[in-house]
Amino acid sequence: MTRLILLGALLACSPAARAQDEPAQDWDGRLTAVSGSVTLIELGGDAEGTPAAAGTPLQEGDRIRTGADSSAELALDGESVIQLGPNADFKLENMHRSETLFGLSAGTFLAKIKKLLASQSMQVRTPTAVAAVRGTEFGVEVPSPEESHVGVFDEGKVEVKGSGGVENLIGNQETRVASDGKPAQPYQLQRFARHRAAVRGFRRRLAVLRKGWKRLPPGARLARRKQILEKMRARRLERLQNLKGRAGKRKDGKRAKDERDKMEKFRERIKRERGGQ
Repeated sequence: MTRLILLGALLACSPAARAQDEPAQDWDGRLTAVSGSVTLIELGGDAEGTPAAAGTPLQEGDRIRTGADSSAELALDGESVIQLGPNADFKLENMHRSETLFGLSAGTFLAKIKKLLASQSMQVRTPTAVAAVRGTEFGVEVPSPEESHVGVFDEGKVEVKGSGGVENLIGNQETRVASDGKPAQPYQLQRFARHRAAVRGFRRRLAVLRKGWKRLPPGARLARRKQILEKMRARRLERLQNLKGRAGKRKDGKRAKDERDKMEKFRERIKRERGGQ
């Protein structure tokens, strides 16, 4: 019995056991929903990207673009959720928990982030500002390269930095940071008020994500990512081939019609030359 106890203690202290208990250094980020035209562009990959699919594990360097009337949802560990609105251009700059950095160069970013540990940080960088969060419900919008907006909804705090100063937001406040880099003094939610219902809905959404979330080891994440991306690339290639096929049929049909028109004109000319006979 003593030997069994000692063996159990040794196994519990083994690196494999500790790896299961200790939090991973990087977030387990995944695309959890897509609507409309959403593209995933890999770091160093094809500039055209791959059509995005729900369930795809994400990794550092990934860039996500949404088209008009499109949206994408991302989750971190099944405990935090991010929503990208139409015409968004978003990048996972750094996925390390100690210094997470997201980039938003266009569009709307809404999030409910679980409270971070003291050793963790998370920032969203735009062309004119950096928003630092500790765990909150907040939003960031970039309508143009010269202007950014940051807002906090019902809970949390956000520090907004520009090249010209710093402002701290609390619940129901927002600010604007123009190209001069000076954040406006915080004011009551205006621009972000229309997103309040969506953000409140994140609470129910997170309950669903937590229930179905299963932690994947790194190897399984990479395998699933590869499988999904290859499948989506094959679908894109098939669509392109179908479009080319339809274009070719239209071209052949137009060519045949032009030949028929030419022949008909030739017959009409011959008929006129023969005096209508």
